[in-house]
Amino acid sequence: MRFVAILTLVFLSGGCTAKSGNPQQTTHQQLESAPWFRILTPESGFGFNHSIGDERRYWIPETVAGGVALFDYDNDGDLDIYCVQSAGILAGDRNGTVGNRLFRNEGDLHFSDVTEQAGVGDSGYGMGACCCDYDRDGDVDLFVSNVGPDVLYRNRGDGTFENNTVEANLGDPGLAASAAFVDLDGDRFPELFVTHYVLWSPEKELKCGTGIGQDYCSPNNYRAPAPDLLYRNRADGSFENISEQAGIRTSYGNGLGVISADLDQDGKPDLYVANDGSPNQWWRNLGNLRFEELAVTSGCAVNMNGISEAGMGIHATDVDEDGDLDLFMTHIRNETNTWYRNDGGFFTDATLLTGLAATSRDATGFGIGYQDFDHDGILDLYVANGKVLRVRDSQDGSDPYAEPDHLFVGLGGPRFREVKPQGGLQAADGSAISFTGRGVAFGDLDDDGDRDLVVINSNGPALVLINEVEKKGDSVTLTLVDVDGIFAEGADLKIHIGERLLHRRATRYYSYCASNDPRVHIGMGPAGQVDKVVIRWPDGSSSEHGPFLAGSQERIQQPN
Repeated sequence: MRFVAILTLVFLSGGCTAKSGNPQQTTHQQLESAPWFRILTPESGFGFNHSIGDERRYWIPETVAGGVALFDYDNDGDLDIYCVQSAGILAGDRNGTVGNRLFRNEGDLHFSDVTEQAGVGDSGYGMGACCCDYDRDGDVDLFVSNVGPDVLYRNRGDGTFENNTVEANLGDPGLAASAAFVDLDGDRFPELFVTHYVLWSPEKELKCGTGIGQDYCSPNNYRAPAPDLLYRNRADGSFENISEQAGIRTSYGNGLGVISADLDQDGKPDLYVANDGSPNQWWRNLGNLRFEELAVTSGCAVNMNGISEAGMGIHATDVDEDGDLDLFMTHIRNETNTWYRNDGGFFTDATLLTGLAATSRDATGFGIGYQDFDHDGILDLYVANGKVLRVRDSQDGSDPYAEPDHLFVGLGGPRFREVKPQGGLQAADGSAISFTGRGVAFGDLDDDGDRDLVVINSNGPALVLINEVEKKGDSVTLTLVDVDGIFAEGADLKIHIGERLLHRRATRYYSYCASNDPRVHIGMGPAGQVDKVVIRWPDGSSSEHGPFLAGSQERIQQPN
């Protein structure tokens, strides 16, 4: 963590350089000195270093590991941090002494490591984490995806967890990545979807390399795409693998990212999987836990040239404010990160309209998230970057896979402009600091009404970035719960602010191998209030709420 004290995040405006004599305009140099975030120092009590083991083995799981979850495990009203480790038993830690870590939020941005007393220090080869009250008892539970058996921790409600993996009929031994809990059949008990990457074991590992030496293989070298898993929640604390009968075995690839969203606005939650080097899948919900694959015919399986890309992180939100959820996903170097514009359930690769293509082509993106960081009423975008293939040899001992992250300011509609230095990570001499970014989780860690984030860097330090950008307006934060007081995953919101109509979705699941703050954050620009919010609840019912004054944080419970 020796870089922490000298790191700062900075902002570059989309405006032009100021003309002399005009005090209303600001130079680029002045704007570059304005901070967006500060990095939380070790004095906060938070400190986590991700590791892939004592040595780099060039096993393909090393390229995609590193997840994180933000959730309130102790029901005290603030977000705690769970970091997923990959230096466990499979990576050579035969005693199981290296594992995942849980940091309790004590308030005022101070954290305590409570892993041992909570009982969640899994020492498997960790990939990601997702959170949900799967048994609907009022406490948020925790699922950890692994290379090897996954783990389900049931929250006892007293600050501790029990490993309920066997009782829940989970623990598949494959190479899992991102996961999501969502109620797909309308019984209020959430199903569990888990992406799988390749059919892999150490014995099946390949050797690949370039002119600069051994390197990682492409997932397509293995010719072993892994089928994803769908588990039905039996509502008795256990799950049933229904992947075959649900129809999701009809198509599969190298699964990494997953989101749930109503992409065709028929009132039922769908599933979308980002695959690495193979066509993506849109699993359209037909009802009764049956699904059909529509990505190929609807235009969101491959890019505009008909080529499969290396899908990693993914987010679905209405960027162009036309009422439906668009898709954005990250890819490998020499591919653009891709924005699929949604027009009533039919998609177009409209990446060139966003202004993101040229910048993203030179990086490998993983965790992502649209957030209105500066409260101007327009979504911004953060992307964590880190190579999976070296482009040069490292002669100074630095990480040859490290890349600067990207931060983009929203310009309205689908348009964005890069914030410089790249990703905002800047040393005292002005140069960019790079890590190998993987999972990113977004949430309000200090409850001040804006969005912070936690970045997991493969084989490097995790960074907690606290939002301190100069705000251009205020915000409203909404917590949505159903009739029983359980978070209403998948609720859709129509948000009226003056003449604007924003569409948002209440969800924990986006980015990469991550679980995010479930609260809906609304940047408002100069508006003094949110006039009205119309909510379509997961059961299909609707209700109207508001107005909500700027700066308020409100809890909305579904009418009985």
